[in-house]
Amino acid sequence: MNEALSNLDHREKRVVEAIRNLGGEATRREITVATGMPRTVISEVLTELHTRQVVTDGAVVASSGGRPARKVKLNERVGHLASIFVGGFRTRVALGHLDATILSESYFDMDVNVGPTKILDRAIAHIKRLQKQTPGAGELLSITVGLPAPIEAKTGAIVAAPLMGSWEGFDTKKYVSAKLGVTPLVENDVNLIAIGEHHWSFPNSEVLLAIKIGTGFGSGIVIGNKLIRGSSGVAGDIGHMPTTTPSDAVCRCGRIGCAEATGGGWAMVQAYNSSLASGEKPIESIIDFVELCRDKNSRALSIAREGTVAIGAAIADAVSLINPDTVVITGATRNAGDFVLATIREMVYKRAAPLATRDVVLTGSSFDHQSGVGGGLLMSSNQVIGTPIDEDEVQNFYLART
Repeated sequence: MNEALSNLDHREKRVVEAIRNLGGEATRREITVATGMPRTVISEVLTELHTRQVVTDGAVVASSGGRPARKVKLNERVGHLASIFVGGFRTRVALGHLDATILSESYFDMDVNVGPTKILDRAIAHIKRLQKQTPGAGELLSITVGLPAPIEAKTGAIVAAPLMGSWEGFDTKKYVSAKLGVTPLVENDVNLIAIGEHHWSFPNSEVLLAIKIGTGFGSGIVIGNKLIRGSSGVAGDIGHMPTTTPSDAVCRCGRIGCAEATGGGWAMVQAYNSSLASGEKPIESIIDFVELCRDKNSRALSIAREGTVAIGAAIADAVSLINPDTVVITGATRNAGDFVLATIREMVYKRAAPLATRDVVLTGSSFDHQSGVGGGLLMSSNQVIGTPIDEDEVQNFYLART
Protein backbone atom coordinates (compact mmCIF):
# COMPACT_ATOMS: atom_id res chain seq x y z
CA MET A 1 0.00 0.00 0.00
CA ASN A 2 1.15 3.53 -0.78
CA GLU A 3 2.70 5.07 2.35
CA ALA A 4 0.51 8.18 2.15
CA LEU A 5 -2.64 6.04 2.14
CA SER A 6 -1.59 3.45 4.69
CA ASN A 7 -2.99 3.51 8.20
CA LEU A 8 -5.68 6.09 7.50
CA ASP A 9 -8.11 6.14 10.40
CA HIS A 10 -11.87 5.86 10.03
CA ARG A 11 -12.40 9.64 9.93
CA GLU A 12 -9.74 10.12 7.27
CA LYS A 13 -11.19 7.35 5.14
CA ARG A 14 -14.63 8.93 5.37
CA VAL A 15 -13.31 12.30 4.25
CA VAL A 16 -11.29 10.86 1.36
CA GLU A 17 -14.29 8.80 0.27
CA ALA A 18 -16.55 11.86 0.47
CA ILE A 19 -14.19 13.87 -1.75
CA ARG A 20 -14.13 10.96 -4.19
CA ASN A 21 -17.94 10.78 -4.25
CA LEU A 22 -18.13 14.53 -4.81
CA GLY A 23 -16.09 14.22 -7.99
CA GLY A 24 -12.56 14.26 -6.61
CA GLU A 25 -12.74 17.89 -5.50
CA ALA A 26 -14.92 19.60 -2.88
CA THR A 27 -15.21 22.53 -0.50
CA ARG A 28 -14.96 22.04 3.25
CA ARG A 29 -18.66 22.80 3.54
CA GLU A 30 -19.52 20.08 1.00
CA ILE A 31 -17.34 17.59 2.87
CA THR A 32 -18.98 18.54 6.17
CA VAL A 33 -22.46 17.99 4.72
CA ALA A 34 -21.46 14.70 3.06
CA THR A 35 -19.85 13.18 6.16
CA GLY A 36 -21.97 14.74 8.90
CA MET A 37 -18.80 15.39 10.89
CA PRO A 38 -18.19 18.72 12.71
CA ARG A 39 -16.24 21.41 10.86
CA THR A 40 -13.50 21.34 13.49
CA VAL A 41 -12.97 17.63 12.87
CA ILE A 42 -12.98 18.18 9.10
CA SER A 43 -10.28 20.85 9.47
CA GLU A 44 -8.18 18.54 11.64
CA VAL A 45 -8.51 15.64 9.21
CA LEU A 46 -7.75 17.77 6.15
CA THR A 47 -4.63 19.13 7.81
CA GLU A 48 -3.38 15.57 8.30
CA LEU A 49 -4.32 14.58 4.74
CA HIS A 50 -2.47 17.63 3.39
CA THR A 51 0.59 16.62 5.41
CA ARG A 52 0.43 13.12 3.95
CA GLN A 53 -0.06 14.65 0.48
CA VAL A 54 -3.25 12.66 -0.03
CA VAL A 55 -5.05 15.92 -0.85
CA THR A 56 -3.93 19.23 -2.31
CA ASP A 57 -5.46 22.66 -2.82
CA GLY A 58 -8.04 22.84 -5.56
CA ALA A 59 -9.88 25.60 -7.40
CA VAL A 60 -11.14 28.77 -5.75
CA VAL A 61 -14.93 29.00 -5.65
CA ALA A 62 -16.55 32.41 -6.08
CA SER A 63 -18.57 33.55 -3.09
CA SER A 64 -21.62 35.83 -2.93
CA GLY A 65 -20.25 37.30 0.29
CA GLY A 66 -17.17 36.90 2.43
CA ARG A 67 -13.95 35.19 1.43
CA PRO A 68 -13.96 32.88 -1.60
CA ALA A 69 -13.75 29.21 -0.64
CA ARG A 70 -10.95 27.00 -1.90
CA LYS A 71 -11.72 23.43 -2.79
CA VAL A 72 -9.70 20.45 -1.64
CA LYS A 73 -8.90 17.78 -4.21
CA LEU A 74 -7.40 14.32 -4.18
CA ASN A 75 -3.75 14.38 -5.13
CA GLU A 76 -3.40 12.90 -8.61
CA ARG A 77 0.24 12.03 -7.92
CA VAL A 78 -0.47 9.83 -4.91
CA GLY A 79 -0.95 6.85 -7.20
CA HIS A 80 -3.19 5.41 -9.88
CA LEU A 81 -5.66 2.58 -10.41
CA ALA A 82 -6.04 0.11 -13.27
CA SER A 83 -8.94 -1.83 -14.73
CA ILE A 84 -9.04 -4.77 -17.16
CA PHE A 85 -12.46 -5.54 -18.62
CA VAL A 86 -12.51 -8.81 -20.57
CA GLY A 87 -15.32 -9.35 -23.07
CA GLY A 88 -16.14 -12.27 -25.31
CA PHE A 89 -14.15 -10.75 -28.15
CA ARG A 90 -12.96 -7.30 -27.01
CA THR A 91 -10.90 -6.46 -23.91
CA ARG A 92 -10.68 -2.91 -22.57
CA VAL A 93 -8.00 -1.51 -20.30
CA ALA A 94 -7.96 1.77 -18.38
CA LEU A 95 -5.91 3.71 -15.87
CA GLY A 96 -7.66 5.99 -13.42
CA HIS A 97 -7.07 8.55 -10.72
CA LEU A 98 -7.80 7.85 -7.07
CA ASP A 99 -11.29 9.31 -7.61
CA ALA A 100 -11.92 6.57 -10.24
CA THR A 101 -12.11 8.93 -13.21
CA ILE A 102 -10.57 7.49 -16.35
CA LEU A 103 -7.08 8.83 -17.02
CA SER A 104 -6.32 6.86 -20.19
CA GLU A 105 -7.70 3.77 -21.92
CA SER A 106 -7.21 1.37 -24.80
CA TYR A 107 -8.62 -1.89 -26.13
CA PHE A 108 -7.75 -4.90 -28.26
CA ASP A 109 -9.75 -7.61 -30.01
CA MET A 110 -9.05 -11.22 -29.08
CA ASP A 111 -11.42 -14.16 -28.60
CA VAL A 112 -11.64 -14.94 -24.90
CA ASN A 113 -11.26 -18.64 -25.69
CA VAL A 114 -7.62 -18.21 -26.69
CA GLY A 115 -7.03 -18.60 -22.96
CA PRO A 116 -6.24 -16.52 -19.90
CA THR A 117 -2.49 -16.09 -20.33
CA LYS A 118 -2.74 -14.61 -23.82
CA ILE A 119 -5.58 -12.27 -22.86
CA LEU A 120 -4.00 -11.13 -19.60
CA ASP A 121 -0.51 -10.77 -21.06
CA ARG A 122 -1.87 -8.49 -23.78
CA ALA A 123 -3.92 -6.51 -21.25
CA ILE A 124 -0.93 -6.10 -18.93
CA ALA A 125 1.18 -4.93 -21.88
CA HIS A 126 -1.47 -2.28 -22.56
CA ILE A 127 -1.39 -1.20 -18.91
CA LYS A 128 2.39 -0.82 -18.98
CA ARG A 129 2.20 1.17 -22.21
CA LEU A 130 -0.44 3.49 -20.73
CA GLN A 131 1.70 3.92 -17.62
CA LYS A 132 4.69 5.00 -19.73
CA GLN A 133 2.46 7.50 -21.53
CA THR A 134 1.25 8.96 -18.22
CA PRO A 135 4.23 10.41 -16.34
CA GLY A 136 3.58 11.58 -12.81
CA ALA A 137 0.71 9.16 -12.17
CA GLY A 138 2.55 7.57 -9.26
CA GLU A 139 2.55 3.91 -8.32
CA LEU A 140 -0.15 1.36 -9.12
CA LEU A 141 -2.38 1.19 -6.04
CA SER A 142 -4.99 -1.36 -7.07
CA ILE A 143 -6.32 -3.20 -10.10
CA THR A 144 -9.64 -4.87 -10.89
CA VAL A 145 -10.19 -7.55 -13.52
CA GLY A 146 -13.70 -8.00 -14.92
CA LEU A 147 -14.52 -11.38 -16.47
CA PRO A 148 -17.63 -12.53 -18.40
CA ALA A 149 -18.45 -15.31 -15.93
CA PRO A 150 -19.91 -15.74 -12.44
CA ILE A 151 -17.21 -15.09 -9.85
CA GLU A 152 -16.82 -16.39 -6.29
CA ALA A 153 -16.33 -13.13 -4.41
CA LYS A 154 -13.83 -14.20 -1.75
CA THR A 155 -11.46 -16.15 -3.98
CA GLY A 156 -11.98 -14.48 -7.36
CA ALA A 157 -12.41 -17.93 -8.89
CA ILE A 158 -14.74 -18.50 -11.83
CA VAL A 159 -17.84 -20.38 -10.65
CA ALA A 160 -18.92 -21.60 -14.08
CA ALA A 161 -17.73 -20.52 -17.51
CA PRO A 162 -19.64 -21.76 -20.57
CA LEU A 163 -18.00 -18.94 -22.53
CA MET A 164 -14.57 -19.40 -20.95
CA GLY A 165 -13.85 -23.10 -20.65
CA SER A 166 -10.10 -22.57 -20.91
CA TRP A 167 -10.25 -20.23 -17.88
CA GLU A 168 -11.74 -22.70 -15.42
CA GLY A 169 -9.33 -23.41 -12.57
CA PHE A 170 -7.04 -20.57 -13.63
CA ASP A 171 -5.83 -18.36 -10.77
CA THR A 172 -6.29 -14.86 -12.19
CA LYS A 173 -5.30 -13.19 -8.92
CA LYS A 174 -2.00 -15.05 -8.67
CA TYR A 175 -1.12 -14.51 -12.33
CA VAL A 176 -1.79 -10.77 -12.42
CA SER A 177 -0.12 -10.26 -9.05
CA ALA A 178 3.05 -11.95 -10.31
CA LYS A 179 3.11 -9.67 -13.37
CA LEU A 180 2.23 -6.33 -11.75
CA GLY A 181 3.08 -6.75 -8.08
CA VAL A 182 -0.49 -5.93 -7.02
CA THR A 183 -3.11 -8.56 -6.19
CA PRO A 184 -6.20 -7.74 -8.24
CA LEU A 185 -9.84 -7.78 -7.36
CA VAL A 186 -11.68 -10.13 -9.74
CA GLU A 187 -15.32 -9.42 -10.55
CA ASN A 188 -18.08 -10.37 -12.95
CA ASP A 189 -18.16 -8.00 -15.93
CA VAL A 190 -21.81 -6.93 -15.63
CA ASN A 191 -21.43 -6.29 -11.91
CA LEU A 192 -18.75 -3.74 -12.78
CA ILE A 193 -21.09 -2.16 -15.32
CA ALA A 194 -23.80 -1.96 -12.66
CA ILE A 195 -21.66 -0.13 -10.11
CA GLY A 196 -20.24 2.15 -12.79
CA GLU A 197 -23.69 3.10 -14.08
CA HIS A 198 -24.99 3.59 -10.55
CA HIS A 199 -22.12 5.83 -9.50
CA TRP A 200 -21.90 8.10 -12.54
CA SER A 201 -25.33 8.01 -14.18
CA PHE A 202 -27.93 6.95 -11.61
CA PRO A 203 -26.60 7.75 -8.10
CA ASN A 204 -30.12 8.15 -6.69
CA SER A 205 -31.37 4.79 -7.93
CA GLU A 206 -32.49 2.53 -5.10
CA VAL A 207 -32.81 -0.58 -7.28
CA LEU A 208 -30.74 -0.62 -10.46
CA LEU A 209 -30.64 -3.41 -13.03
CA ALA A 210 -27.78 -3.14 -15.54
CA ILE A 211 -27.91 -5.34 -18.64
CA LYS A 212 -25.02 -6.21 -20.92
CA ILE A 213 -26.00 -7.68 -24.28
CA GLY A 214 -22.98 -8.77 -26.27
CA THR A 215 -21.35 -12.13 -26.94
CA GLY A 216 -23.37 -13.36 -23.97
CA PHE A 217 -25.88 -11.47 -21.91
CA GLY A 218 -26.48 -11.02 -18.23
CA SER A 219 -27.28 -8.45 -15.59
CA GLY A 220 -25.81 -6.75 -12.54
CA ILE A 221 -27.93 -5.60 -9.60
CA VAL A 222 -27.37 -2.75 -7.16
CA ILE A 223 -29.91 -2.39 -4.34
CA GLY A 224 -29.53 0.24 -1.65
CA ASN A 225 -25.99 1.06 -2.90
CA LYS A 226 -25.00 -2.59 -2.42
CA LEU A 227 -23.92 -4.91 -5.20
CA ILE A 228 -26.02 -8.07 -5.10
CA ARG A 229 -24.20 -11.29 -6.01
CA GLY A 230 -26.36 -14.01 -4.52
CA SER A 231 -25.13 -16.88 -2.37
CA SER A 232 -23.09 -18.49 -5.17
CA GLY A 233 -22.13 -15.44 -7.23
CA VAL A 234 -24.65 -16.06 -10.01
CA ALA A 235 -27.33 -13.46 -9.22
CA GLY A 236 -28.38 -11.70 -12.41
CA ASP A 237 -27.40 -14.52 -14.77
CA ILE A 238 -30.58 -13.96 -16.78
CA GLY A 239 -29.18 -15.28 -20.04
CA HIS A 240 -29.86 -18.79 -18.82
CA MET A 241 -33.53 -18.25 -18.07
CA PRO A 242 -35.88 -20.13 -20.45
CA THR A 243 -37.22 -18.40 -23.56
CA THR A 244 -40.85 -17.33 -23.87
CA THR A 245 -41.58 -19.77 -26.69
CA PRO A 246 -40.52 -23.42 -26.95
CA SER A 247 -37.03 -23.69 -28.39
CA ASP A 248 -34.71 -26.58 -29.19
CA ALA A 249 -31.67 -24.30 -29.36
CA VAL A 250 -28.78 -25.72 -27.36
CA CYS A 251 -27.05 -23.21 -25.09
CA ARG A 252 -23.34 -23.10 -24.33
CA CYS A 253 -24.19 -24.19 -20.79
CA GLY A 254 -25.53 -27.49 -22.17
CA ARG A 255 -29.19 -26.79 -21.49
CA ILE A 256 -31.88 -26.44 -24.13
CA GLY A 257 -34.00 -23.31 -24.51
CA CYS A 258 -31.99 -20.70 -22.59
CA ALA A 259 -32.67 -17.11 -23.63
CA GLU A 260 -28.99 -16.72 -24.49
CA ALA A 261 -29.23 -19.58 -26.99
CA THR A 262 -31.31 -17.20 -29.12
CA GLY A 263 -30.34 -13.74 -27.84
CA GLY A 264 -26.65 -14.17 -27.09
CA GLY A 265 -24.25 -12.63 -29.58
CA TRP A 266 -22.51 -15.95 -30.05
CA ALA A 267 -25.88 -17.54 -30.98
CA MET A 268 -26.74 -14.79 -33.46
CA VAL A 269 -23.31 -15.09 -35.09
CA GLN A 270 -23.81 -18.86 -35.28
CA ALA A 271 -27.28 -18.44 -36.80
CA TYR A 272 -26.01 -15.99 -39.39
CA ASN A 273 -23.10 -18.19 -40.44
CA SER A 274 -25.44 -21.18 -40.73
CA SER A 275 -27.59 -19.20 -43.19
CA LEU A 276 -24.73 -18.51 -45.58
CA ALA A 277 -24.54 -20.13 -48.98
CA SER A 278 -21.42 -21.97 -50.04
CA GLY A 279 -18.60 -19.53 -50.70
CA GLU A 280 -20.04 -16.70 -48.59
CA LYS A 281 -17.67 -15.40 -45.93
CA PRO A 282 -18.61 -16.19 -42.32
CA ILE A 283 -18.27 -13.62 -39.55
CA GLU A 284 -16.25 -14.05 -36.36
CA SER A 285 -17.85 -11.97 -33.63
CA ILE A 286 -20.82 -9.98 -32.39
CA ILE A 287 -18.92 -6.86 -33.48
CA ASP A 288 -19.02 -8.12 -37.08
CA PHE A 289 -22.70 -9.01 -36.69
CA VAL A 290 -23.60 -5.55 -35.39
CA GLU A 291 -21.87 -3.98 -38.39
CA LEU A 292 -24.03 -6.10 -40.70
CA CYS A 293 -27.15 -4.91 -38.89
CA ARG A 294 -26.07 -1.29 -39.20
CA ASP A 295 -25.49 -1.90 -42.92
CA LYS A 296 -29.13 -3.11 -43.16
CA ASN A 297 -28.26 -6.73 -43.95
CA SER A 298 -31.70 -8.37 -44.02
CA ARG A 299 -30.59 -11.78 -42.73
CA ALA A 300 -28.68 -10.25 -39.83
CA LEU A 301 -31.57 -7.94 -38.94
CA SER A 302 -34.05 -10.82 -38.92
CA ILE A 303 -31.83 -12.84 -36.58
CA ALA A 304 -31.20 -9.79 -34.39
CA ARG A 305 -34.91 -9.03 -34.04
CA GLU A 306 -35.65 -12.60 -32.94
CA GLY A 307 -32.75 -12.53 -30.51
CA THR A 308 -33.82 -9.19 -29.07
CA VAL A 309 -37.28 -10.59 -28.30
CA ALA A 310 -35.63 -13.31 -26.20
CA ILE A 311 -33.47 -10.71 -24.48
CA GLY A 312 -36.48 -8.51 -23.75
CA ALA A 313 -38.46 -11.41 -22.30
CA ALA A 314 -35.64 -12.33 -19.92
CA ILE A 315 -35.30 -8.70 -18.82
CA ALA A 316 -39.06 -8.51 -18.28
CA ASP A 317 -38.94 -11.48 -15.92
CA ALA A 318 -36.07 -9.86 -14.00
CA VAL A 319 -38.07 -6.62 -13.75
CA SER A 320 -41.02 -8.51 -12.28
CA LEU A 321 -38.74 -10.21 -9.77
CA ILE A 322 -36.69 -7.32 -8.37
CA ASN A 323 -38.89 -4.31 -9.29
CA PRO A 324 -36.07 -1.93 -10.32
CA ASP A 325 -36.54 1.82 -10.63
CA THR A 326 -33.82 1.89 -13.32
CA VAL A 327 -32.91 -0.54 -16.11
CA VAL A 328 -29.87 0.46 -18.18
CA ILE A 329 -28.84 -1.39 -21.34
CA THR A 330 -25.27 -1.61 -22.60
CA GLY A 331 -23.17 -3.93 -24.75
CA ALA A 332 -22.36 -4.41 -28.42
CA THR A 333 -25.79 -5.73 -29.48
CA ARG A 334 -27.45 -2.53 -28.32
CA ASN A 335 -25.67 -0.74 -31.18
CA ALA A 336 -27.29 -2.92 -33.86
CA GLY A 337 -30.06 -0.33 -34.25
CA ASP A 338 -32.82 1.60 -32.52
CA PHE A 339 -35.04 -1.47 -32.75
CA VAL A 340 -33.01 -3.17 -30.00
CA LEU A 341 -34.03 -0.80 -27.22
CA ALA A 342 -37.55 -0.44 -28.68
CA THR A 343 -38.08 -4.22 -28.71
CA ILE A 344 -36.77 -4.61 -25.18
CA ARG A 345 -39.12 -1.88 -23.96
CA GLU A 346 -42.05 -3.50 -25.76
CA MET A 347 -41.34 -6.90 -24.21
CA VAL A 348 -40.85 -5.48 -20.73
CA TYR A 349 -44.11 -3.53 -20.76
CA LYS A 350 -46.00 -6.43 -22.32
CA ARG A 351 -44.61 -9.24 -20.17
CA ALA A 352 -43.58 -7.81 -16.78
CA ALA A 353 -45.98 -7.24 -13.89
CA PRO A 354 -47.80 -3.89 -14.43
CA LEU A 355 -46.89 -2.52 -11.00
CA ALA A 356 -43.22 -3.36 -11.62
CA THR A 357 -43.15 -1.24 -14.79
CA ARG A 358 -45.24 1.69 -13.55
CA ASP A 359 -42.29 3.91 -12.60
CA VAL A 360 -39.32 2.13 -14.14
CA VAL A 361 -36.84 4.07 -16.29
CA LEU A 362 -35.52 1.85 -19.11
CA THR A 363 -32.73 3.45 -21.10
CA GLY A 364 -29.51 2.88 -22.95
CA SER A 365 -26.19 3.61 -21.28
CA SER A 366 -24.73 7.06 -21.80
CA PHE A 367 -21.25 5.71 -20.97
CA ASP A 368 -21.55 2.47 -22.94
CA HIS A 369 -18.12 0.80 -23.00
CA GLN A 370 -16.68 3.01 -20.26
CA SER A 371 -19.10 1.90 -17.56
CA GLY A 372 -17.35 -1.48 -17.26
CA VAL A 373 -13.76 -0.29 -16.98
CA GLY A 374 -15.01 2.65 -14.91
CA GLY A 375 -16.75 0.27 -12.53
CA GLY A 376 -13.47 -1.58 -12.16
CA LEU A 377 -11.68 1.64 -11.26
CA LEU A 378 -14.41 2.43 -8.77
CA MET A 379 -14.05 -0.96 -7.10
CA SER A 380 -10.29 -0.48 -6.89
CA SER A 381 -10.80 3.00 -5.49
CA ASN A 382 -13.10 1.59 -2.85
CA GLN A 383 -10.48 -0.98 -1.89
CA VAL A 384 -7.87 1.74 -1.44
CA ILE A 385 -9.93 4.43 0.28
CA GLY A 386 -13.19 2.73 1.19
CA THR A 387 -14.69 2.46 4.64
CA PRO A 388 -12.69 0.05 6.83
CA ILE A 389 -14.63 -3.20 6.52
CA ASP A 390 -13.47 -6.78 6.67
CA GLU A 391 -11.14 -7.60 3.76
CA ASP A 392 -13.38 -10.44 2.60
CA GLU A 393 -16.22 -7.94 2.30
CA VAL A 394 -14.35 -5.31 0.28
CA GLN A 395 -15.77 -6.64 -2.97
CA ASN A 396 -19.20 -7.34 -1.48
CA PHE A 397 -19.87 -3.65 -1.00
CA TYR A 398 -19.93 -1.23 -3.88
CA LEU A 399 -20.00 1.99 -1.93
CA ALA A 400 -21.30 3.08 1.46
CA ARG A 401 -22.41 6.55 0.48
CA THR A 402 -21.85 9.13 3.16
